[in-house]
Amino acid sequence: MWLNDLAYGRYPDMEKHSAAVKAVRGMGVDAIPILMNRITTTSESPTQLLRSELKRDAQMLQDTQTVSAFEALGPASHSEIPTLIGLLAPQYDAAGESPTEPECWLKYRSSDLAGRVLEVMGAAAVNPLLKALEEKDPRIRFGAVGVLENTYRRSQDDRIVPAILKRLRDEDTQVRWVSARALGSIGVLSETCVPALAECVRNDPEGNVRSYALMALKKFGPRAKVALPAVMAATTDENSDIRSYARDAVKAIQADAPGTR
Repeated sequence: MWLNDLAYGRYPDMEKHSAAVKAVRGMGVDAIPILMNRITTTSESPTQLLRSELKRDAQMLQDTQTVSAFEALGPASHSEIPTLIGLLAPQYDAAGESPTEPECWLKYRSSDLAGRVLEVMGAAAVNPLLKALEEKDPRIRFGAVGVLENTYRRSQDDRIVPAILKRLRDEDTQVRWVSARALGSIGVLSETCVPALAECVRNDPEGNVRSYALMALKKFGPRAKVALPAVMAATTDENSDIRSYARDAVKAIQADAPGTR
């Protein structure tokens, strides 16, 4: 099947890959049901997959080729963006489990794959994802933040960071911490992101949110100097993890200061 010829690995057969891309584009919208079916189903039952590392590797290879097929299909697949966003919801639950466990990977595989497909759609997915940040369901808001975090690298859309910044005040704890993580990962607009993250460190009632805010400030490094008072205060927090994250952030923020090397 042409999907199996899409490039994968270190030394792909680019002639076969080019032919596969041409085949995907030639099918156009007729390829969509096949690709969506690959997202929502597995080729084996979970029990069978877990019995063999090779079978799991084969499923992961198939998933990567599915993402490549969506990328090759381009605009013809954009009608599926709303459906793919709806599939993000389980990532909210996956955040509380270990992604390294095979059972967890199988349980949330479709959601993860939907996110990867949205990422390769780039700019076309940005508007729907920004709207998803306003959804009533916190699971959708959570998933949208995570995808936008990675989509920014492709689209460089200047609306993404301000939209995620607003989620630092979300009523849901998990949406707040994933937003803090995203801001640190993207690492731009320090003049607005750093004060907002410092506010989280000072006042957010949830330790998990404060922890991710501190990790984000660490990534901003010397650009986060205005947050130093809040970070220093966190070094005496009653939570030992927060104290550790705060100390790491202080070191990063003061990295260019005299006498800190």
